Amino acid sequence: MEFKERLKSCRKEKDLTQKQIAEKLKVVESCYANWEQGRSEPSIESLKELSKIFDVSIDYLVGNEKVPDENARDLKLKMLFSTIGITENKLQNLSSLDFQKLNAYVQGLIDSKKN
Repeated sequence: MEFKERLKSCRKEKDLTQKQIAEKLKVVESCYANWEQGRSEPSIESLKELSKIFDVSIDYLVGNEKVPDENARDLKLKMLFSTIGITENKLQNLSSLDFQKLNAYVQGLIDSKKN
């Protein structure tokens, strides 16, 4: 999959418009649209921001990885949980509903940091 296709796929997965991404990157919408159409490519700084917005590695965006780096996400979550004293054993003891609540809360925190 080419960069332009991964970019579009990541955006759609996050349920964002081109305009919303452009605003987050502080570029005009047509600039972002050109990236998705393969007419131009983003700067290194824009790639860094895109990887944060989409929660994927730059390597994934540019095609050096076949799948998003799930291990990096898992490691971040484990680090977060260990920081606040939640062990894997405690996580396993959560009910399905409690785990969903925890997941939603953490995702809300992540999303609020992105905005």
